Amino acid sequence: MSEIFPLEIRAMAIVSFFIIAQASGSFAPWIFGKLIQTSPTSIFCGDLTAAGLMMVGAIVAMCFGVNAERRSLEEVAPPLSIRGG
Repeated sequence: MSEIFPLEIRAMAIVSFFIIAQASGSFAPWIFGKLIQTSPTSIFCGDLTAAGLMMVGAIVAMCFGVNAERRSLEEVAPPLSIRGG
């Protein structure tokens, strides 16, 4: 979760994404089993698809990411309680 979100919102987002990731990850063995049943080429295509999705994520992070190195979280995004709302 990005550092630019206030602490309270970041905590809820992390929990929500964790739950979604755990639920969607439960389908991975089934998908991998289907890929193995078809052909080695389908496994290769599945790996290429996953690598492509990871590269898209890296490009999005490079374009929209915030430089938060060596800065406190409060400096990057003050908590909602400090802002008064």
